[in-house]
Amino acid sequence: MRKARLPAAALFAFSLAACSATYTVQPAAPDGACLAALDKELARERFFVPAEARFNGTLASDEPIAAHSSSFFAFFPNVYRLPVFPVVRQALAEAVEATFTAPYRGDETEMYLHERAISDALWVEFKLAKVLSDHGGGAGDMNLTLKVDCEVRYPEPDHRLLARFPIEVNVTADMNEDGSGAAGQSGPLWQAAAELARRTSAALPGPKVLEHFKNREAFIERVHSTTGEPAPKDDPNAKFDPFGKHGEYVEVVRLIKRK
Repeated sequence: MRKARLPAAALFAFSLAACSATYTVQPAAPDGACLAALDKELARERFFVPAEARFNGTLASDEPIAAHSSSFFAFFPNVYRLPVFPVVRQALAEAVEATFTAPYRGDETEMYLHERAISDALWVEFKLAKVLSDHGGGAGDMNLTLKVDCEVRYPEPDHRLLARFPIEVNVTADMNEDGSGAAGQSGPLWQAAAELARRTSAALPGPKVLEHFKNREAFIERVHSTTGEPAPKDDPNAKFDPFGKHGEYVEVVRLIKRK
């Protein structure tokens, strides 16, 4: 009995399939350096208002996303699973930290602050509106498009909207067969995330935010760090209270009215 032979096209497709692989792309040293460099690259005089980045929707996830390939020649392309959500979160957090003062964190400072001596912090909320990717099936170029919707809001319970804007980037970068950046460079995802951070940092202190906080004194109170009592009206610039208690008068940002 004669053995059945596969058509040439089927053999070709089978050989391609045998060569395809799945890679879960992890950050390499150049990728970490790419985002770490943002700290100095975005450095400038920070806004006097504290703010914290908040991530909604899929940005709260750590699930990797499989990159898409539309190459006509890649019948069975490699599958690249990219850690899009955590990388974008890290980049956007860098952008917020470069723009605004850091919120008070009791576990990160030795100075005890009374609750009324802690500044209010804006919420900078992000949603990932678009992730588009395309690669040639293996080593070579990968193109990535990232788009986030950003809202700058007062903290709860006010939650008033100050500004809303979209930010989109499109980056093409060369990668190795395993998805890492080629020639010692950072990978396509990290390059796209870094560009997203740059554009976000440039957009955050835009006209609406700057105009709202132009009168700094309208948002500043001076209260005692350990008692929360306001600074005396007859001596508003006093550093220490007259009773010699531990602590000093500090400037705090007030976005929400206190009873």
